[in-house]
Parts: sequence; C-alpha cells; structure tokens
Amino acid sequence: MISQSAKAGIEWLFEKAVRANSVCEGDSCTLVKITAETPPPSKVTQQLVVLTISTYTFRIVALFQFSDDAATNEHMVRMTRSQTPDLEAQALTDAYAELVNMVCGAVNRGLGVPFPHIGMSTPYMLESSCANYATALEPQYLQRYEVAVNDAMRFTLTICLCAAADTSLDFRIDTYEAEEESAGELEMF
Repeated sequence: MISQSAKAGIEWLFEKAVRANSVCEGDSCTLVKITAETPPPSKVTQQLVVLTISTYTFRIVALFQFSDDAATNEHMVRMTRSQTPDLEAQALTDAYAELVNMVCGAVNRGLGVPFPHIGMSTPYMLESSCANYATALEPQYLQRYEVAVNDAMRFTLTICLCAAADTSLDFRIDTYEAEEESAGELEMF
C-alpha cells in the first residue's frame, strides 16, 4: 500500500523539478494531470526518455515523451544555448537526456532525506510506443502529466511507482519553498 502523503510528496517533487529545470529565463511552465488510463499521444513522431529512481523498497520509473516538432527543437536549442539554430539527431537526444537527468536528479535529492540509500539510473531512450505499456510494470501508482512550456513546447511525463511485495510505503516530503541545503556543489569565488 502506498499512502496519500507518499503519492503527494512524489508528485510535488516532480512538479517542482519540472518547473525548475524545463524552462529558460522568462518562460512559463504548466503541468496538467491527465488520467492514468489515457495513453500518451502517438499522432506525431516522439522521443521517449526513461530514467529509474530506486531504493530497497520501491522504484520510480519516469517516462518523458517529447514530440519531434519545431517548437520542441527551438526550446531545446535555447536550453542548451546551442550556437546552431537546429539540434540534429544526437545533439537533440543528448539535450532530452540532460533535461530528464536534471529533473530526476532533483527528485532523487528530495527523496534522499527519507531514503538515504536511493539511487538513479542514467537516462536511456526507448521506442516511443513503449510508453503505451507502462502498466506492464505493474505500478501501484501511476500518474501522467502534460507539460507545456510557453504553450508551445509540450511533453508528457508518466510516473510509475512500484513498491516491493508486501511493502507499505508511507513517508512525508515537507513541501515548503525554502532554500535547499548545499549538496557539495562547487562554488566560484
């Protein structure tokens, strides 16, 4: 069983991380929950980037599905501060992976307090149709979001929370907007 406070804490961490890491200066970002039963859109070519956050008692599989369209490419050019007006194949894939890594890294740090032995995979690419089979992971909790940056660039985030058998998952993430403690970053003087 997964408690409501655990679900709310994970949602809050992902929402905060997406808002903080998927925008450039002056951008707006909205997240809208979509029903878990709604399959991800498949009308346009998409890139699926997956990352896993796990500990002894649970794992979170996060699926980020990006559209291959001009608005998304333009936003990724701005985020990477690329000197070229268009990101090609590997550069675009790397930009998606870095965005996913930053979002999930923030979630991982937030979960590191109640779960000190938490780990995170590197982002990996799958065929976009794989997102339609997220329920095959048998998650005890599945939540999908549609994320819009400036109402132009859109992507879908699917969070699958899988707990170990016979495990009760109950924790609380303090959802306050305080300054985060330093985590060993380098500072330039």
